[in-house]
Amino acid sequence: MDEARWNRFKEAVSGNSKHSPSVALIVDSPWIPGWRGISHFDYYLAFDAWLEANLRVCEAYPHIVFLPGFWVEYGMAAEPSGFGCKINWYGGSTPTINPALKSIDEVDTLAVPDPERDGLMPFVLWWYRKAQDVLREQGIFIRMVAARGPLVTAAHLRGLTEFLLDLKTEPEKTKKLLEITTETVIAWLKAQVRTVPACEGIML
Repeated sequence: MDEARWNRFKEAVSGNSKHSPSVALIVDSPWIPGWRGISHFDYYLAFDAWLEANLRVCEAYPHIVFLPGFWVEYGMAAEPSGFGCKINWYGGSTPTINPALKSIDEVDTLAVPDPERDGLMPFVLWWYRKAQDVLREQGIFIRMVAARGPLVTAAHLRGLTEFLLDLKTEPEKTKKLLEITTETVIAWLKAQVRTVPACEGIML
C-alpha cells in the first residue's frame, strides 16, 4: 500500500492516530473480481488484470486501508494445496478445497510442505516478486503478508466436521495435525517475508 495509508494504519494500531478514525478492510478475491467485472480466472492467472484491479480499488476508496494490501492469494487454497488437497476452480467464485486426509490416522504420513516447491505457494512467491518490482515504481510497497492459521488449515485437510469430531475423539492425533499445520504456517510466513523485503507485518 502507499506510505500514507500504511503510516495511518500504524498510528491507529499504536493508539497515536492524529487523523479521524481509519477504516481498514480485508479485501481480496471473493470481492475484487466481481467489483471490477472480471472473472476469477483473470484475477488469479493474469498479472496485469490482478494489478489493475487492486490499483483501481485503492484509487476508488482512498480513505480506506486495504489489508493486507495487494494480497496474492487463491482463496483459501495456498496452504492446503501444499499437502496435496484437490482444488476445484470456478470462473465466478473462489476455489473450493477437498480434504486430503480420509482418516485422522493418515496424519502419521503427513509432512510439512516446502513453500518454495509445493502446491500453489511457489506461485504466490513468484507473483509477489513480480508485483513488488512493478509497485515500487509507483511508490507502493507490500507491507503485510498473510496466511491462513493452523486451525483453518487443519480443517481444510480433514474436512470441518471431521476435524471437529477428531478434536473430541482423537485428541493426540489431532494435536499432531495441529503441530504440523502450525509449522507449515510459520514456514509459509517466513518464506513470504524473505520474498518481500518491505514487509513489516503479518496477518494470520
